[in-house]
Amino acid sequence: RHPSMRATLFDRPEVVEIAREQVRGAGLTERFAYIPGDFMLDPLGEGYDLVLLSNIIHSYSLANNRKLVKKCFDALDPGGLLILKDFIVEADRSGPPFSLLFALHMLIHTGEGDTYTFEEVASWTDTAGFAPGRAVEITPQSRLWLAEKPGAAS
Repeated sequence: RHPSMRATLFDRPEVVEIAREQVRGAGLTERFAYIPGDFMLDPLGEGYDLVLLSNIIHSYSLANNRKLVKKCFDALDPGGLLILKDFIVEADRSGPPFSLLFALHMLIHTGEGDTYTFEEVASWTDTAGFAPGRAVEITPQSRLWLAEKPGAAS
């Protein structure tokens, strides 16, 4: 549908191999690049129009998420968009119920994970240098935070 679109997958090496097989099976090999690594340790690359973090932040602490969001900011071109998808909870942590239970699961299994509020996520993107972001609900528990890197060329 959009033949000029290109994507770079950054993920752990074993996930990259699975993705390569799926992309090859879909006949889209020429449209994909891959960076195997650990996004907490390795560079993400640069020059991106869009960075999607999907179901990532719940595994990490506030401090680690702040660092990751800054890495995403640095990887984006001016005018680029960060889309952060996760189980984002209400400001008073009253819901959604699934997301609150998921927070407990993450704390037990990761030692640092949690679910976060839009206010917490906004503080990360604001600190990194993004323009003020906006929230989008996909389902009651699955939500997006969108933030643009300022300075798009006119």
